Amino acid sequence: MSIGEVLTKNVSFPPTDSIIILKLFEAFNLLVSYNSKVLQEICFRSMAAITYLGEKAAISLQARHSDIQAASNVHELPVGDVSFDGNLCTLTVPNILSIEMSPNYGAVEEGTLYDWSTVARVKIMGINHVR
Repeated sequence: MSIGEVLTKNVSFPPTDSIIILKLFEAFNLLVSYNSKVLQEICFRSMAAITYLGEKAAISLQARHSDIQAASNVHELPVGDVSFDGNLCTLTVPNILSIEMSPNYGAVEEGTLYDWSTVARVKIMGINHVR
């Protein structure tokens, strides 16, 4: 049965088929990891974000972090300016927030650049001044 048939029909599946279908849908979102425990805490704990970034940036981070997790690639981010410097991508909300990301894949040969439209795994390297 195709994904199109699954979406348009009321079909019940054995548990293993359901897991496979969920895995197919999960593949469309960016997989996010964090360069440090502090960055991870800032992204998931409001009080940590407020402590490190201030209230305005913490509120913006919560929304932008959700956007990153929901996007298929960085070009789909709905708010902010996305810029690239080699294998570093920066999402900037002017005067509030700057999130630096790198592809989260194995090492590449020196001088090799990733095609950001195909990057499905990112590592958050920094948020504003926090590394």
